[in-house]
Amino acid sequence: MRRVVFDENLPRLLRRRLPEFEIRTVQEEGWGAYKNGELLRRAESSFDVLLTADRRMQYQQQLTAFGIGVVVIVTPRLSCKYWNAQWNRCETRWVAFRRVR
Repeated sequence: MRRVVFDENLPRLLRRRLPEFEIRTVQEEGWGAYKNGELLRRAESSFDVLLTADRRMQYQQQLTAFGIGVVVIVTPRLSCKYWNAQWNRCETRWVAFRRVR
């Protein structure tokens, strides 16, 4: 099972939409005070992917230097209500993607 860590800017309830992953949050790991570079260094030893909405991370860090995948979600709003509506639109594509892999 893939291990994913949610950055502190993501709604925790989003994990309900991703049951096939083992998900922890930055806060649950005790990493809330760390800047992006230190966060990536800590996460790369325990997680496969960091999921974030921080668009600046790719410009602040050389992401290829870390042994963790980084997925940046570009969205105008971070509320769960908004995400749930958008997720329903994307779910069909996600299922198709999983079948192709």
